[in-house]
Amino acid sequence: MSSHYATVTVSMLSVGEVRDALRAAGLRVDAHPGLPTVPDVEVWTVDGTVVVKVGVAPGERAGAAAIPGRIREALTAHGLTVESEEALKAGEAVPVSRAQVAEEAPVHDLVDFLTARYDEDELWAVEASRDGGEGPAQPGGVHWQWVEPGTDTPVEPDPARGPMLTDAEENNRFCLRSVEEFPTNIGTLLPQFAIDTDEVPAAAAGHIARHDPARVLREIDAKRRVLTEYAEVIHNEGASYEWAGGWANGLGRAAALLALPYTDHPDYREAWRL
Repeated sequence: MSSHYATVTVSMLSVGEVRDALRAAGLRVDAHPGLPTVPDVEVWTVDGTVVVKVGVAPGERAGAAAIPGRIREALTAHGLTVESEEALKAGEAVPVSRAQVAEEAPVHDLVDFLTARYDEDELWAVEASRDGGEGPAQPGGVHWQWVEPGTDTPVEPDPARGPMLTDAEENNRFCLRSVEEFPTNIGTLLPQFAIDTDEVPAAAAGHIARHDPARVLREIDAKRRVLTEYAEVIHNEGASYEWAGGWANGLGRAAALLALPYTDHPDYREAWRL
């Protein structure tokens, strides 16, 4: 199979992803305001850029002087990097970015192209499954539903009732919430609040709820299984001509069809279009 070279684009970096990397290394992160103890590291965004800052002074508690190095190591282990460890030691807010890849890195074949797209789609779905963009993501993704906020009654979008989202009582203000609930600072459980609106087209509301993060992650898993089958069969040199020709050709055509939603991506190749 042929390959070509193209510029590799860097996918988005979120506060949640950086916090997860730091927590995995045992660092105390400022996930919730009003913590009884000072966090090891603070994370926030400035003009769309994620930044980190050491939360404690070097002599404030045992091990504080080692925190800048631990931050750098934790981020490096997750493919991330800080602009300057020295700036961290000086108590400055330092930008975080993904470790750079060579600009002319190879983008091999259709399998690699689709794998990269599914990784990007998965990242968005996982980030949308955090409560308010923070904390751990809901395993398997959140399920969304429209709810009338006055009574917390779920409502199924139905364009037959009219062009705008409404219910049997003709309410017109609704919230898009997760079915799953998340723990709060005061020990209660609340759903994720995604949208609060008093004007949403019924068809758009239905489309949004039907394509929640949980469904997106299930679809990504299914598509990755097709790619795994395809990758295995095209490298199986011991297979018979009839088996390899038929099965690989069928899976290859399926993979090419799976790429059609990404025809507007700069790395898409017209040679894949059926």
